[in-house]
Amino acid sequence: MKPLPYKLRRILTLIALLIVLPIYIFGVVNVLEGSSDRLHWLIEILLYVFFGIIWIFPLRYIVRGVGQENPAIKEANVQK
Repeated sequence: MKPLPYKLRRILTLIALLIVLPIYIFGVVNVLEGSSDRLHWLIEILLYVFFGIIWIFPLRYIVRGVGQENPAIKEANVQK
């Protein structure tokens, strides 16, 4: 699989963190709090921890390496 360009990864990361993640959080909270019968508090905590961790797995391919320097610029500086 060909890696995504650096600029595209940065844009997708920004969209994911500012738009998709809040929608995901809102959905999880509504589903867990919306039922008429509440779950046991320990089960609720475990579900919140599970859903708090699981969101990163689909996004890790996009987010990986975004905080680092652009690889194309890095290679250009090395070749000089």
